[in-house]
Amino acid sequence: MSPPMDAPLQADARASGTRASGAAAPTLRVALLPELSFIERSAEGRRTYVCHHHQKGQFFHFGPDEFQVAMLLDGTRSVAEVARQLEQLGTPWTVSDIVRLLAGLVQQGLAEVVEPAEAELAGGGAGVRGETRFGGNSGAGGNSGAGGGSGSGTSGIWKAAPAFAARYLSPLLSKRLNLLDGDRLAERGVGWWGPLFSLRGSLLWLVVVLSGLGIVAVHSAEFAAELRRLFTPQSWLLWGALWCLLKLAHEAGHAIAARRQGVRVGRAGILFFLFAPLPFVDVTDAWRLPRRWSRIQIALAGMYVELGIAGLAAWVWWWAESDFVRHVAVQVAMLAGPATLVVNANPLLRLDGYYVLADLLEIPNLRMHGRQRLLATLEGWLFGRSRPPGLLSGWRAQVALVHAMGSVIFQCVWMTGLVISVSLWAGGWGVMLAAVAVLLWVVLPLAQWMGRIRRDVDWVASRHRVWAAGSAVCLGVGLLAAIPSPLGRRVPVVVQYRDQQIARAACDGFVVEVAVRNGQRVQAGELLIVLDDPELRVQRDHLALEAEASSLRARRLSRDGQRALAAAETERHSGLLRSLDELDRQIDSLRVRAHRDGVVCSQHPERWLGRFARRGDVLLCVGEESSKELLASIDGSDLEAYLQAVERGAVCAVRLRGGTHVEVVPASPQPRVGQRIPHPALAVTAGGPLPVEPQPQESAESRAAAATYRLTRPRSESRSPLSEPVSERLRAGQQGMLILGDSRSLVGRAVGSLRQLVAP
Repeated sequence: MSPPMDAPLQADARASGTRASGAAAPTLRVALLPELSFIERSAEGRRTYVCHHHQKGQFFHFGPDEFQVAMLLDGTRSVAEVARQLEQLGTPWTVSDIVRLLAGLVQQGLAEVVEPAEAELAGGGAGVRGETRFGGNSGAGGNSGAGGGSGSGTSGIWKAAPAFAARYLSPLLSKRLNLLDGDRLAERGVGWWGPLFSLRGSLLWLVVVLSGLGIVAVHSAEFAAELRRLFTPQSWLLWGALWCLLKLAHEAGHAIAARRQGVRVGRAGILFFLFAPLPFVDVTDAWRLPRRWSRIQIALAGMYVELGIAGLAAWVWWWAESDFVRHVAVQVAMLAGPATLVVNANPLLRLDGYYVLADLLEIPNLRMHGRQRLLATLEGWLFGRSRPPGLLSGWRAQVALVHAMGSVIFQCVWMTGLVISVSLWAGGWGVMLAAVAVLLWVVLPLAQWMGRIRRDVDWVASRHRVWAAGSAVCLGVGLLAAIPSPLGRRVPVVVQYRDQQIARAACDGFVVEVAVRNGQRVQAGELLIVLDDPELRVQRDHLALEAEASSLRARRLSRDGQRALAAAETERHSGLLRSLDELDRQIDSLRVRAHRDGVVCSQHPERWLGRFARRGDVLLCVGEESSKELLASIDGSDLEAYLQAVERGAVCAVRLRGGTHVEVVPASPQPRVGQRIPHPALAVTAGGPLPVEPQPQESAESRAAAATYRLTRPRSESRSPLSEPVSERLRAGQQGMLILGDSRSLVGRAVGSLRQLVAP
C-alpha cells in the first residue's frame, strides 16, 4: 500500500461552472484559521501554494487567485469588500465566485464564519460542494465530493444519507487503525537502513536486482517449474504471511526514505479494506518538500525495498539446497517483484505509481483534475452544457482527461470483480458487504449527482438527450447480458499415443538395466527394462526349500502309514507350490517387455538406471508416431457445451503450445468422473492448467513415499483420435486448449469465472 499522501485538490471557484444558490451574502465575514501556513510552489508553469493545516496534518493546494482571496480573509472584510479589493488588484471575481470558495474553505475546516449573513454560507454553498473541492491526506476531498449536490432540490432522505453512510456503513468496507508513532520508528530505522537510499546503496541495489534477474533468466526453465508449484490450495496461508511481511517492509521503506529527507512521519497502522489488512504509514508531510524528485524518491521507496528483497530471494533460491527454502524464496521473489509492480506501480490506482506520475507531469491532484474534466465533458454530451474553464491547459489537460478515462474504466472493472468475488466467497456476509459497497460507491454518488443536475440544469430541455443516453446504456448492458459471448470455452487437452503401452513396475525393485532408448523401435516381446529385488529372490529361495522339505515329510508320513497327517502335509505342499509360482511370476515381471510393436516414447528412460521403482510407477511408454489422440479434461461447467459439440459433430479448433493449430471432431466423454490426473503434463505441478492438491495418504508407509496429487475437483475425460498426417506432425505430451462455442453472455462468463476462482 502506498503512503497516504494523496495530492491536495486545488481550488478554483470559477471552474465549477455553476452559481451558488440563494443570495450572494455580500455582508458575510469569514476568517482564515490561524493554524494554517502556506508554502509557495511552482507547478504547471505557474505559481501554486501548499496550505498546511498543522492540527489536522493535512495539505491543500491553492491556485494564485484562491491564495489571493484567502489572504484577504481576516474576519474584518465582508464578501463585498473582498470583491472590491480583488477588482482593484486586477482579479475579476464576482461575489458568487467568492462565496463558492468560502463554502469550500468552511466545509474543509480551513476558515470560520465570523458574522452570519442573511443567506447562510452553508445554504449558499450547498449547490457547489461537489465543485469547489479541496482535499488532504485523509481523503477529505473525496468525501466532500461525495457529499456534493445535496442541495435544496433533493429530498431529506438523500441529505441525511451521506452522513449516515459515512458514520455507520463506511466502517464495514474500510476502517483505519492508528497503532504506532511512525516518526519514532523511522528515526530508529534511518540509522540502520538509511544508507540503502544513498548513492552507494542505490548502486548495491542495482547490482542485486540485475543479478537476480540474470539468475532467473539463465535458469528460467527451472524457475518456471518451481513457479508451477506455487498455485496450490495449501500455498495460500504461506502467501498471506509472506505478503504481510513484505508490505511491512514496503511501508518501512516509505517511512525511512521520508525521514531521511527530513520529513516528519505520522502515524502507522493497519487499514482494513473489506476485512483485508493493509499496513500504512502517513508521510503526508512529504508535500512540504519543494523538489519533486525528493517526493518521487519517497513514493518509490516501498517498491525500491521490495524489488531489492526480490533480488535477494532469487539468490537464495539459486544457492539453497532445501526444497522448502527454495519454494519460499520463489514465493518471496514473485510477491516482492512482479506482484508489487503490477499493483503499486499501476498509475490507475491511487498508489505509488499514481503519485510518481503526478509529480513527473507536474499536475498536483491529477485524478481530481482529470475526473472534473471528464465529468464536464460527459455533462456537455448529456445536457449541452458548455465546459467550464479548468486549471489545466494544453497537453496537461488532455493527459489528465485520458488518465481519468482509464482510471474510471479500471476502477469499474476492478471494483465490480471485487464485489462479486466477495459476495461469492463469503456467503451471506459477502452479499451484505457487496450491497453496502454498491450503495456507497454507486447508488449514493449517482443520486447526489442527479440531484445536482436536476437543480442546475434545464431538465425539460435536456430530457431527450438524457433518455437517449440512458436507453443506449441500458441497451448496451442488455446486449452484454444477453448476446452469446464471442469468446470460446477452453478445454485443456494434451496429445498422447493412441493404444500405447504404458510399462509400469509390477512390483518394487531396483532398475539394473535399461535396454532401450527414447525413439528406438521395438518389437513385441523385446526386453525393455530389468528390475531386481534381492529380498524377493531370497523369499523365493526360502519358499522353494520349504516346499521341498514339505514334500519329503509328506512321503515319509505316507510310508509310515500316517495317512491323515500325510494328506494334510500334501495339501500344505500344494499351497507352498502355488505361492512359489506367484513369486516366480513376480520375479519374471521384473523383466519388462514390449507388448506391441512401436517406438519408445519416454524422454530419457535411462534416468531410471540404479533407481528404486515402486509398484505402479510408469517406467516408459511404447507407441506409434502415426497413431495419436487428443486427451481432453472437461470441467463440469463445460460439459454441456462439449456434449452439444459432440452431438452436432462439430469441428473444433485446437490451439497447442508452440503456435500449432489443428482441428478435431471431439469424441464422446467417458461416463466416469473423477479426480485422477488424466495426464502428468496437464497438472499445474508440471506446467499444465489443472490445479491439483496432495492425495490423502492412508498409511505411514505411503506418507513416507513421494507425494502424489489429485485434481482439486472432479472432471470428465475424452479421447479424440487424430488423423495420421496430424499425428505425425504433433508430438506426444504437447499441451493446448480445445475451443468450444460459448452460449453464455459476457456477463455470465465473467460471473462464472469469478465463481470458479473463489469456490472453496
